[in-house]
Amino acid sequence: MDSGVAAIMGSSVGAVGAWAAAFITGVWGSKTMRRQLAAQEAAARVQLRVDHVRERREPRSVAYSEFIAQAHVVIELVHDQTPRTIGDHAREVFEQLRKLNLMEARVSVEGPDSIVEPAGLVISSARKCGFYITTVPGGGDMSELVQNDLLDALLELQESLGAFKESARAALNADGFHRGENPAA
Repeated sequence: MDSGVAAIMGSSVGAVGAWAAAFITGVWGSKTMRRQLAAQEAAARVQLRVDHVRERREPRSVAYSEFIAQAHVVIELVHDQTPRTIGDHAREVFEQLRKLNLMEARVSVEGPDSIVEPAGLVISSARKCGFYITTVPGGGDMSELVQNDLLDALLELQESLGAFKESARAALNADGFHRGENPAA
């Protein structure tokens, strides 16, 4: 074999080897780039979710706090009444119950769904207190039965408010991802 043919064959083998190396490097680089792009997209989705949860947390916190504060106003107002004075203060109790109802509407809108039922139980218990107050005429005496029912309703209101507080705390501490959810998927 003469040196010219050997040079041509050597350069051909070198060219094929260089082409193969370039092809393999290109395919590998393309796969790496796709993986990096997928990872960046997943990170962007996670960041968007975190930002959304943060934006929702503040208005929810305000709505929950105002609802809890108003429920305490109702509790204290009902608790501070005596059997002789409760009928005289019915209008004030109902005004505070009306405010509590309005705040419950905001809590329901702010959500999440897990907070709606506990808020509804607070309202239901508060309405029971209002019902028993309506049975007492202004300046009249409260029967022992009504007084016991009112105290039971008041205790129920306090317990339902405690459950609401726990649900509110859980809702505010939630990170926005469901169990088993892969934020990168």
